[in-house]
Amino acid sequence: MKYFATFGLLALCVLSFSQAVAQKTDATPATIKDLLGKPDTFHKKRVEATGVVVGFEQRTSQKGNKYVVFKLQEGKQFVNVYGQGVLDPAFKDGTRVSVTGEYVKEKTVGGRTYKFEIGINVNEKPVRLITKRG
Repeated sequence: MKYFATFGLLALCVLSFSQAVAQKTDATPATIKDLLGKPDTFHKKRVEATGVVVGFEQRTSQKGNKYVVFKLQEGKQFVNVYGQGVLDPAFKDGTRVSVTGEYVKEKTVGGRTYKFEIGINVNEKPVRLITKRG
């Protein structure tokens, strides 16, 4: 009986690990240049892009909802990043990161239009540190 319990626990651990790996690898790698130059190719797809954090802000909406916004920049080009909730750790401007989320070339929310945005789920740890700001 002890053998079956141990085997079951091991199988559960392997399954959990494989799901975590699958979550991390289901994004299409894209440069910021690609996202801006071929927006239809990536529209509403899960992407992973690398760049430098610019204008990082954790905010609270008028309704009390927490969210995070920043620009992901490479050279002079950038895409916007938005996510509901609190991103921990908060990244400083100039930090090089990799961001994973759903890319949209344009969306309208509450009468406002947003372009070239990666929407992140802060619960999935969508921002990975590459190098700290020097």
